[in-house]
Amino acid sequence: MSRILTVTWKELLLLLRDHAGLLSLFLLPAALVLVITLVQQNVMELTGERAGTMIFIDRDQGELGPELQVLLREHRGLELVVWPEERVAEAQAAVTAGEYSGLLILPAGIDADLQHRLQRLAAAASDREAEDHDGRQEEGIAPALELQIFFDPALLPGFRQELATVVRLAMARVELEWKLELLVETIRSRLEQLGIPGEFLRQETFGVETLPEELLRLREQAKSGDDRRRPGVVQQNVPAWALFGMFFTVLPLGGGLFWERRSGVWLRFRSMPLAVVSLLGGKMLAYLLVGLLQFALIYLIGNRLFPLLGLPAFTAAGVFWEVGLVVLVVSLAACGYGLMLGSACSSYEQVTMFGSISIVLAAALGGIMVPVHAMPEFMQQLAVASPLNWGLTAFHELLVRGHGLAGAAIWLFWLLLFGLINLLVAWRLTACRE
Repeated sequence: MSRILTVTWKELLLLLRDHAGLLSLFLLPAALVLVITLVQQNVMELTGERAGTMIFIDRDQGELGPELQVLLREHRGLELVVWPEERVAEAQAAVTAGEYSGLLILPAGIDADLQHRLQRLAAAASDREAEDHDGRQEEGIAPALELQIFFDPALLPGFRQELATVVRLAMARVELEWKLELLVETIRSRLEQLGIPGEFLRQETFGVETLPEELLRLREQAKSGDDRRRPGVVQQNVPAWALFGMFFTVLPLGGGLFWERRSGVWLRFRSMPLAVVSLLGGKMLAYLLVGLLQFALIYLIGNRLFPLLGLPAFTAAGVFWEVGLVVLVVSLAACGYGLMLGSACSSYEQVTMFGSISIVLAAALGGIMVPVHAMPEFMQQLAVASPLNWGLTAFHELLVRGHGLAGAAIWLFWLLLFGLINLLVAWRLTACRE
């Protein structure tokens, strides 16, 4: 055991002297998790909570415009800017230039047209029975009145749909309120025709004042009943980029092993009473410690720095030791892969090139850069072959789904098998060369 610890200490000293290597192992994943999480969180807010900034121009100056403004401002993510009607051309230019997300124009006369159509609707309803008896044909339904809306040409389809949906909901609510008012007036008129005083049906009783009251509400509920565990950008990116950093230990580990083979240092080690297992085990132990430190750094960024930047805090409360076990298994798999590359490659360039390309490809396929559920179906099937996907899924089983080690066990098994196979290959190749 003392010999393994001696080799471990030697590896750590070499790594401490390699300042560029330390930066790539610690600074790179830290910068990636910070920048990408901030960007993705902003995108998620845009698509789910903030529709953008819209210019509102009322060329009608009737009752419809103010009511629409009130309803649109109720949307917490929509900023409404009211411009006078003489600035229509300027507003269109501003939206086209990308200064605003959209422009909504109420055409002149739309309020009167809407009132007229409502009156026609009431008259048609009261005369329908007479029309049926007389055999008269009903007039065709007139096309709906149109409000004009313009979008920023560079606005993504999801943002455009969100903005249009907010406007449609506001329009539908105004239309419903006005139809209810018409219904109340129609019922009152019918009652008066029957000799019942109109005061019997008060506007306050059947009015629309209670319409904004929320009667039905949708509440998202986690399957396990624990609302604290919800998938999000932070839960995706913190373990994802920590995994990416841990697998990047392949480059210094594999490169260092190849350099020792090529320079003759490995032969000098073997001339001492040091077994191959001790040499490989010491290297692996050193980089297992590095992997734990990498995850600790990313965890501190997610837990401490993210809240200061307005992001949700990353936490592993309740599953801290289980997360530590996953980190250990992932580091073991990464170390095994690095030792295999250092033993199998015939040049330092092969180690660095093949190692970096394979890690980036595994990260792209495994859901590190883009969540697996956002990929095409055939790529989702390929993702299962990525060791980084195994590690990320194990983290999700613990942190998001709340399944504990029982849910993560199968993925830990594949990671262990991957690491042990690579270690066996590294040991066999090294032993055959002697």
